[in-house]
Amino acid sequence: MGIKKRINKKTFIIIILLAVIVVIILIMILNKSSYPLYTEKAEDYNSESYPINAPIFLENIPIEAEIISYSYYNYWEEDRDTYLELKFQDRSDMEKYIEQLISCVIKREQKGSGKDANECFVERTNPYQESYTDLFCTSYKSYVSDYCYTGYEIEHYENSGIIYSCNYGLISYSYEDLIVIQTSCQGSIVKSVQEYTPKYFVRFNVPENEKRFIYLEP
Repeated sequence: MGIKKRINKKTFIIIILLAVIVVIILIMILNKSSYPLYTEKAEDYNSESYPINAPIFLENIPIEAEIISYSYYNYWEEDRDTYLELKFQDRSDMEKYIEQLISCVIKREQKGSGKDANECFVERTNPYQESYTDLFCTSYKSYVSDYCYTGYEIEHYENSGIIYSCNYGLISYSYEDLIVIQTSCQGSIVKSVQEYTPKYFVRFNVPENEKRFIYLEP
C-alpha cells in the first residue's frame, strides 16, 4: 500500500505540473495574440487598453472639437503610432487648444529636463500642404554619430521592402482648415510584414522616398 500511495502521489504531482504548464502556455499564446493593438474608436482614446504616453496628447479630447480621425497602433511594444485629427468651429477655440497643448508639453519638459520654453518645439512649414504648420516636439530624439535629430525616413530595401524609420511627435495645424493634428510615431515599421503605414504619411500623402530630419542640439 505504501508503494501505491507514493506512485499515486507522484502521478498527482505530475498531473498538476502538466496542468500548470498548459495554463502558462495558454496565457503566453493569449498575450501574444493581442498584438498588434489597433483601434480607430474615439471611445478608446487614452483608455486602459490603449494608453497614450506621449507628451503632445492631453488626457481627454476637447468637447468643442469634432473628431475627424483617431487611431492607435502598437506592434509588440516596439513600433507605435498614435494619431488624432480634430476640426474646430472657430479660430478662437482652436488657438486656445493649441496654446493648451504647447503649455502642457513645456511644463512636462521643464519638470523633466529643465528646458527653456523655446527649446521644446521646432517649427516648420509642412512641405506637403503649406497651409499647415508643423511643431516638432524636441523630446523625441535619435542619435547618429555626433548628430541629434527628430523626424522620419522612408527607406527601400531589396529583401524587406519599404521601412518607415520614425521617431517624432508633432502638432500640425492649419487656421485655414481649422484643423489640429497630433501624432506620435516611434519605431521601424516594415510595411510588407506589418501591413501598416503611419497615419501622418497617409494624411499628407508623403512620398515613399522621403527623408525629413530636424536636427537638434545634443
